[in-house]
Amino acid sequence: MNFKITRRHLLAASGGCLTLPLLESLAGRDARAASTQDPRRLIMIHLPNGTVTRSDTPTWFSAPDGPLTSANAPIPLQPFAANLGDITVLKGLTQSARDQTLKNGAGGHGGSKPCFFTGQVPANLSTNASGISGDSFDVMYAKTTPNGRNIYLANSSQGGGDGVAYAYELSHKDGQKVVPEINPVSFYNTYFKSLTASTTAAPQSDYARNPKILDLPSAATSSLRSRLGSADRVRLDSYLASLSDLKKSLGAQAPIAACAAPGSPSVAASTTNRNGLKGTAYFERMMAFNSLIATGFQCDIFRSVAISFGSEGTYTTYDGVYPASLNYNGAALTVQYDHSVSHQNPISGEAGSYGYEPNMTRDRVHLYVVVDLINKLKAITDPSGSAVLDNTIIMAGFSVDDGQHSSAPSLGTPLIVAGGKNFMTPGRTFDASKYDINDLYFTFSGLLGMGLTSFHPIAQTPKPYAKATGRMSGSTLVPL
Repeated sequence: MNFKITRRHLLAASGGCLTLPLLESLAGRDARAASTQDPRRLIMIHLPNGTVTRSDTPTWFSAPDGPLTSANAPIPLQPFAANLGDITVLKGLTQSARDQTLKNGAGGHGGSKPCFFTGQVPANLSTNASGISGDSFDVMYAKTTPNGRNIYLANSSQGGGDGVAYAYELSHKDGQKVVPEINPVSFYNTYFKSLTASTTAAPQSDYARNPKILDLPSAATSSLRSRLGSADRVRLDSYLASLSDLKKSLGAQAPIAACAAPGSPSVAASTTNRNGLKGTAYFERMMAFNSLIATGFQCDIFRSVAISFGSEGTYTTYDGVYPASLNYNGAALTVQYDHSVSHQNPISGEAGSYGYEPNMTRDRVHLYVVVDLINKLKAITDPSGSAVLDNTIIMAGFSVDDGQHSSAPSLGTPLIVAGGKNFMTPGRTFDASKYDINDLYFTFSGLLGMGLTSFHPIAQTPKPYAKATGRMSGSTLVPL
């Protein structure tokens, strides 16, 4: 007699032990995402001085709603085709706390900084005491993590900016300004110098916990074999051979590197403590910080990081030491100051060429540093085997609405969200004009398990040089 093997026959023969779909090692990303072993992290990045987002030059917001691809990537993202699947562009997101601060009389730079990480309107603009109560969002999350450690890194200490009497920092803790660490060597010495490398065992599969889950009773298989025709016996033998190979592969799982001790950053000692670094020194510092962040995450030294790529009104120059492929229409950044590049014109007779093209090149240079961090987090793994990037939220954006302060309506402040594939869906662009940056932080709070019911909801106020989009008060979830 010859009959076909069915799932019912195999289950009966195996006594119901054959439960392959339950094996964790055969599961995809969704199963790994459910692991309670992997911590979730947050990186908040401030990009200084604003950029061009006027209605006649949409730049960052040119892509239609939908997947972000090399065919539709906006100018700043075009050189990073390999990473578009990691990034979502939020178009037209408002910053109501900043808008209200500007309306209260602060200048564009000084009035934007204190609002970006805090989502609050300063109580005053004229004293040397902080006008922000409580904590910025990066600190709020840090306080919910096991060691409560918040990290604030920057290329330079944050200057006062126009219209503000004191040096606002972006990160605030307990109503006080947090001064950033600007020295990678000092950062290394504080958290990494005494670190020793370690490994962790691979996540234990169902098979490792119960090897008999893949055993088929020999009497049952012999009985089944005797009832099969020749063709089905060949299929059964092939299946049993595959099962044997699977058991061998599941029994030999290599340990996962959990914590690799880094070496001291290769940064020129003469530049480690200086503000307003230029050219090579700037990139050495930022890339060194990126490497240490990756190590800190993999070793679970901290889970919350805030970074400022430069102060508002910064006089950083990039000196053409970045990849030339980032130049937009051949516009290289040599002696131009970042502040003047964002305004598309020199301030106080500064040297260099200015305009729209250098501004786009500068934006690409900023993203060059962000993508370096993305790739470093992508290259390391968590205990579950998932990439650290997939359990990390990276937010990067500007707090100044339009660098040129043009009378043409601004389309909003550029902002991207990257990483987090285990709980977000990156690789998109969508109209976020009905949401505020405070809504974004409220959304992050849910993804990070902070338990907030709202995050400083603020009714939108008319902007000095752009149209309001009609947002009212209340915290709303952004569809990430």
